[in-house]
Amino acid sequence: MSKSEDGLDLSRRDLLRIAGGVAAANVLGAATWGALELMVPSTVDAWHKSVCRFCGTGCGIQIGMRDGRILDVRGDELAHNKGVICVKGSMTRALPYVEGRLTQPKVRRNGTLVEASWDEALDFVAGRLSHLRDQYGAGVLAAFGSGALTNAEKMVSDAVTIRMAANSMTSRCGQVWTLSCASARVCWIEPDLTTVSSRCV
Repeated sequence: MSKSEDGLDLSRRDLLRIAGGVAAANVLGAATWGALELMVPSTVDAWHKSVCRFCGTGCGIQIGMRDGRILDVRGDELAHNKGVICVKGSMTRALPYVEGRLTQPKVRRNGTLVEASWDEALDFVAGRLSHLRDQYGAGVLAAFGSGALTNAEKMVSDAVTIRMAANSMTSRCGQVWTLSCASARVCWIEPDLTTVSSRCV
């Protein structure tokens, strides 16, 4: 038996008992979850493969649909996550039905956000980027994306930035470091291409 600095007496046997209790609780929790899954009948007509976009891991998921609505989400056994998804991933089924969710672009007119077509919104963004480049130089433009970007989305971001800004100042959080989901941080590569700068926003 050893005595810790805080005065707690803990023997090896006590430690093993605590570890065994934690392990038993985990097994019981997993078994209960599995039993509940088996008790609830599936009302899904078809399962569709997709990717969870909550973080940069990109776990494979299957989306259960019926009558054009998402009813369930489960992990894809054939993906790298081997059918396991976290709590956030399991809640993706609710996202399309969140009240107030944007379903089309909005632009600001006279200080108020109003709905716009995709063509109008993209033309507005392209015009603003071109204006900034022409007024302040290509060095003011950069792109920073989430770690949840797919490779194709990252390639498009790179192509647009290089074409618009004539530089390669693009990044996503996974390339610089892992960022906390609780705070937003903007990162950029300085013109000398050797320094990475950042600030919280």
